[in-house]
Amino acid sequence: MSYATLAEARAAGVTTDRYGATLGADLRVQALLDDASTYIDDATGWWFNPRTKTLTFDGNGREVLWLPAPIVSLTSVSLSGSAIDLGGVLQYGTVASGESLRAARLARVGSPPGAWPKGRRNVVVVGSFGYTKADGSSPPPEIRDACLRLVVRNVQLIADATAQAERRAGATYREATDGHSAEVAGGMPGSAGSWRFAGITSDPEIDTAIARFRRPSRGATP
Repeated sequence: MSYATLAEARAAGVTTDRYGATLGADLRVQALLDDASTYIDDATGWWFNPRTKTLTFDGNGREVLWLPAPIVSLTSVSLSGSAIDLGGVLQYGTVASGESLRAARLARVGSPPGAWPKGRRNVVVVGSFGYTKADGSSPPPEIRDACLRLVVRNVQLIADATAQAERRAGATYREATDGHSAEVAGGMPGSAGSWRFAGITSDPEIDTAIARFRRPSRGATP
């Protein structure tokens, strides 16, 4: 499921009137929405809608087990193949609680240190996870906007020289109107105007959203 709808993309300016029947076709725009959503997931390190997942971890020998995304609902937790009573599992960073979604983790009630015994793929957590609002709605507006911006910037066909020139216009950092000259920033670090390529997309609106919603490094990666 993409982070923006086809209707929202049309409202953002991706219209058949502007791009033509083939370039602006629904299937192509939807594919771009899906690709943009996957790109955001990869760039931030987690996802922004509820997804049912089975997460498998190596036991860390500690009291806390960090999760890769906030908890929407927890179905089951098992340790070395044996189910654990969910009443004995403390959940932190749940969507419904309004706690910090950046601190999703599990702890065992009344268990001594080493509650999650060390082992290889010995902890299995099943449930619904994702960075959403407390009411379950998703995604955050900034993520939806970033998705749409990625589509608008990528919708031009690679073979369309004029469209690609327009896309590169933002890289111009020096221009002289009388002499009709322009200088385009280099992409290599240290080159003239390379600051325009700071961030992963060089679009400050997209890069700011990705930086703001990036998953903390302490989160788990199963």
